[in-house]
Amino acid sequence: MRVLEDPEDPPACVATLTACHDLERGVVVCLPRPETGSRTRRGEDLLVALGKRPVAWSRRG
Repeated sequence: MRVLEDPEDPPACVATLTACHDLERGVVVCLPRPETGSRTRRGEDLLVALGKRPVAWSRRG
């Protein structure tokens, strides 16, 4: 796994990286929410990138 994080990336760079997302080839591009600071939030963003749906998380009790 490689983590690339630069909030100052230009939109063209973000678009190029996003286009690389391909689960079948094992390439996941995760775009974290701007307010993401905790490991929990980053984990949720990664799960979304992997195709999981956060609706199910709201049911946890």
